[in-house]
Order: sequence, then structure tokens, then C-alpha cells
Amino acid sequence: MAIDARHVSKTFGKYNALRDVSLRVEDGELVALLGPSGSGKTTLLRIIAGLDMPDRNAETAVFVDGDDISRLPLSKRRVGFVFQHYALFRHMSVFENVAFGLRVRPRDSRMKEPEIRDRVNGLLDLIQLTRWSSHYPSQLSGGQRQRVALARALAIEPSVLLLDEPFGALDAKVRQELRRWLRTLHERVHVTSVLVTHDQEEALEVSDRVVIMNNGQIEQVGSPDEVFHRPASEFVLRFLGNVNLFHGRTLVRPHELDIETERRDAEAVAASVTRIQSAGPIVRVELQSEAGDELTVELSHERYGELQLVRGARVFVSVKAARSLVTAS
Repeated sequence: MAIDARHVSKTFGKYNALRDVSLRVEDGELVALLGPSGSGKTTLLRIIAGLDMPDRNAETAVFVDGDDISRLPLSKRRVGFVFQHYALFRHMSVFENVAFGLRVRPRDSRMKEPEIRDRVNGLLDLIQLTRWSSHYPSQLSGGQRQRVALARALAIEPSVLLLDEPFGALDAKVRQELRRWLRTLHERVHVTSVLVTHDQEEALEVSDRVVIMNNGQIEQVGSPDEVFHRPASEFVLRFLGNVNLFHGRTLVRPHELDIETERRDAEAVAASVTRIQSAGPIVRVELQSEAGDELTVELSHERYGELQLVRGARVFVSVKAARSLVTAS
């Protein structure tokens, strides 16, 4: 079911958390809201969920499957919500946590007990936790608890699934595993989903489209490839990775630069190597230009081996051919 938020604003006292934001999420799409703290991404998610109400405005509406739900309370919206800190019931088993939303439905719309068991068992199989069904949250790892939280949100067959920094409390290795798992899960269930994150890698890896937010507004909406390789503003370019101010007029990402030991390009900048980080899949070389600017260049290990760089070496930094640059204003 598609989500269509139109002209949404939200103020808290004198603070403008959202400024006339409009966004459409297509049926079955997974969209990431990405931005720094205070950009408005969580406020937008909470308004879609019904946890916060937008400022009153004749043009404001939040449609789900064509119905305006902007004034409906949370209890009237079929929304699955997953928080950063799981919010599982500690006194309930994994099975009972997942079944909770089904058991508290009004009697006239509640599934029969055999149907509840079938649905919960199917979800436990989906999240690969069937053997842990009788365990309690305290007996699970952080990654397992978050999978239970996702299953509980899906149990009510929500119109949309909203995820607020769902992996933020987990360590880097578990986050990476769960990102892949979430992408696979979404491809199986195809529920329209909105993910809030401040992690650029997470947003680019799992989403169909990325919404870059800043200061209560949307800076750019596009596929992961579009926002990374064709940023619409200097903010997007800077937010999605380290950049170098090159020749004082263009912004260039580290992988778009190259190093030569001899000047072969008239536009190359003379610089000295200040630090080399060679651990990992790429080599990061930090330099200082003769003008005093700090530069960062990312090289393959093969290229690094060819150059035989050492700290203090004088080199020349140039922009690789066929790179589109964003002109600094």
C-alpha cells in the first residue's frame, strides 16, 4: 500500500521540526529516511505512524492506500512499528511476544487460536527463530531480539512497516548481518516500509530509494546510486561521504582522486603525504597541499603498491578523468 504524505509541517514550540514536507512511498517499496540528528526524519516517521500529529493545515494529509489517516489515532492505523530498543515484553516468551498484537485485537476481529498459532509459527520460521519460540528476551542476543520485534510488527499484517533506527543499538558486525537479512525479508514479504537511519551505508545498502533530509526539509530523493553519484546539493555530497575541496572550487570524493609521483597533469596539486591507512579493502592516504589544504585519497592496494608511498613523500594529486564534479558556491 502506497504512503503519500503531503505538505506536512511540525513545530515544537518555536522549533520547526518539519517544513512543508511532501513524500510518496510506492506500494511494496522500502525507503530510507537519511539525515543528521535534528533533520526531521524521525518526526516524519512518527507522524506517519500516528505517534505525533502534524500541524493543522488545509493542505496537509497523510494517505495510506488512498485513505487520509492524518487525523486517525495510532489504534486505528494498521501500522507496524519497530524501535531501536526492541520494546519486547520481558515476561513473555518469543512466541507470546509475536502473538501479542493478534491476541489483543477486539473479539469480533480476533483470529481463532489455531490461526494465531499458525501465523506466529510461520513468522518464527521466516525470521529463523523457531527453535527459540519458548525462550525469553533475556536469553536472546541483540540481533535475535530485533528479529523478534520485526516479527511482532509483521504479525498484525500491517499496511506499512515503520522502522526507527532498528539496528542502532547493535554492534557493527551484527548490524551488517541484519541489514542483509532485512533486505532479504523485505523481498519476501513486500510490505511498504520506511526506515529511519543516520547510517549512510545502511541506507544505501537496504533501500530502494533514499530520502536525504536536512533542517526539516527534503534535500534529495533518489535511488542509492543516484544520490551517491549524482548528489543534488553540496549538503548531500558532503553527507554521503568524505569530500575534498579541490582548487578551492570543486568538491571531489576521495575515490575520484589519483596520486602521481611526477606531475603529468597541469591541474595536479602538489602535496605531501601525512598519513597512510592501509588496513582494509582500500588504502586511505591523507595529504597536505602546498596551499595548506587537507586532502584524502582512496587507492586500491594495487595502485598503492605501484606508487610505493611513504609518509612525507612529495606527490601530485589530480582528479580522475570522466568524473562529474559539483561546483562549490
